[in-house]
Amino acid sequence: MNLNNIIELINISKGKYNLEFYLIGGAVRDLLTGNDPTDLDFNFIGQKQSVEKFIKEIFEPKEIHTSQFNTYKFKYNTFDIDFAMCRKEKYNNPAALPEINEGNLLEDQQRRDFSINSIAIKTDDFTKNKFIDPFNGMLDIKAKQIKNIHSNSFSDDPTRIFRAIRYSKRLNFQIDSSTLNEIQIFKDNIANLSGIRIRNEIFKILEENQPIDTLIECEKFKLFKHLNIDLILPPYLPSWEKMEINDRNLLFTQNESLTDKILLFLSTFLCESSNESILKISKDFGFEKSIVNNWINIVKMKNDLDKFNFRKDQNSKLHSILNKSTKSICLGLTQWYGKSKSIRIINYWNKIRLIKPKLNTDDLFSIGISEGPILGKIKKELEIFAIDYPDSSEEEQREFVTKLNN
Repeated sequence: MNLNNIIELINISKGKYNLEFYLIGGAVRDLLTGNDPTDLDFNFIGQKQSVEKFIKEIFEPKEIHTSQFNTYKFKYNTFDIDFAMCRKEKYNNPAALPEINEGNLLEDQQRRDFSINSIAIKTDDFTKNKFIDPFNGMLDIKAKQIKNIHSNSFSDDPTRIFRAIRYSKRLNFQIDSSTLNEIQIFKDNIANLSGIRIRNEIFKILEENQPIDTLIECEKFKLFKHLNIDLILPPYLPSWEKMEINDRNLLFTQNESLTDKILLFLSTFLCESSNESILKISKDFGFEKSIVNNWINIVKMKNDLDKFNFRKDQNSKLHSILNKSTKSICLGLTQWYGKSKSIRIINYWNKIRLIKPKLNTDDLFSIGISEGPILGKIKKELEIFAIDYPDSSEEEQREFVTKLNN
């Protein structure tokens, strides 16, 4: 199943429902830049009841996500498809969510963030390449530039500032000079955005192929200063096992889970945050409790590692520091200590944390250890012994426990 098949399916079926469809936005941009779109946005003209029926009968999705803006999102094959009513937007206050009303195709194109994302094509004309391009998006694609549709775009929606930088890195486009000037004029409005909207933009950056470059570019514009977030770039390139990673972006693209990417982001850039800052940002951003706890633990790990003697201190001490870590956290922290010290962090994740005593609970009972607090204490001491002496035999561990018990 490809895009041509989907367009053909729409064209064959839409007449029965008295609907017209336009492919619009990022999918058209991707086609014109030689990329295969996977997110398909269609504007429709017709009754929304007809669209609902059309989707259910033609695409038969397991689930349809609807919104108050008359949008219908669902998965079909490998595509994420979004059917939306043509609409117009009115911003009553800077950075506020817009007032939405039904509109025509031109009004829908005009409300979009950048000219390159405003191009549409009627599904009937798809094979004819008859693009509808009132804001010269095709010229901007040819010129490889990101350009606002109107001068108040960033005032209306400051999240578009993050998007301008994100698209410029993804597509290797330059930001148009007038649009750059508008970023400088309106970037203070970022402070008026809700934490949830900012969080979502940061998460989208982390899902990009060049998240580090994008974050650094945002930092050049001092966007995070408006949010009281200090991103500190670590002094060393990361390393893992025998591999030196010369491109930090690879750290994120090699992790599929968004949670892993968030933990990598925190351990890379925000591992020196104060607890007060963590709690405030987490509340504003609506972070899950698990992320908040991990962030607090990351800061403690970094603080303890700064005091750790990587040349002399035993593995059990390192284990006590990193026992609540993940691979993403360890990978992020290696960027703060250089290659020679990072070897111990890597070794901890690959080997040390996996070491278990050769004696189980029944073995401890056979030595004469009784149920109760003493059992827990001896188990802990045995775990430390096994970590510090990983080659110790079962007999040596028995001798160690026997001495503890006497």
